[in-house]
Amino acid sequence: MSEDRRLGLLSGIIGHELNNIAGALQGFGEIALHRAGDNEPVKEYLGEMRIAVGRISALAHDLESLGESESVRTRVQLAACMHSAWNIDWRCSPQITVDVDQLHAKRAVEALAQAGRGKRARDPSVELRVTDDLRAAARCVTCGLALAPAARGAGWVLVQVQSDARIVNRESLRDPFGQAPAGRMLMRLTLAALVHCAHCAGGHILLDDSGGLLSLAFAAASREQAGLE
Repeated sequence: MSEDRRLGLLSGIIGHELNNIAGALQGFGEIALHRAGDNEPVKEYLGEMRIAVGRISALAHDLESLGESESVRTRVQLAACMHSAWNIDWRCSPQITVDVDQLHAKRAVEALAQAGRGKRARDPSVELRVTDDLRAAARCVTCGLALAPAARGAGWVLVQVQSDARIVNRESLRDPFGQAPAGRMLMRLTLAALVHCAHCAGGHILLDDSGGLLSLAFAAASREQAGLE
């Protein structure tokens, strides 16, 4: 078994166990919060505990993502890879069809949303924009693949989020396991999961340095099948 595979299995096991712990903490925390009544100090402490449990869950999710290997790609509607609770601005059809490994596509979009939160990590809301408008040639930040706009036939579908450019930059995406500034280890793991899952899903990662716009690019099955005609 290769070293990378061993590390993947280990990260998956650790993530699974952390998720079990987080589940128990969340459940008992919610019970305690319900029974706290009007005790404002206790409710405040439990609120901070809820935030900490959320960070543990995010960490577990990213570790589990890194433990997953590539599986079979299938033709699916991109909407099936998007969380219904997110605010999604569809600049193209919600029925758009892509060829992806659906599990990894879901994970990649979730990591993209987490990366877009930046310092607003306590805010559960996030806005994603989905468009087929790749206006100019671009390169994947991590693998260097050139993506070009397509006049006809298969094109690229972009899932975009506004990121905090001071946290998500080219260096952090090219080397997501690199040394993390104090308090940024969770973000590094999120970026590692984003890079891993995007490529396992058959997608690529674009970054607009000037505006901090971070995008996942997935290949559309075809313009006709994607509902773009």
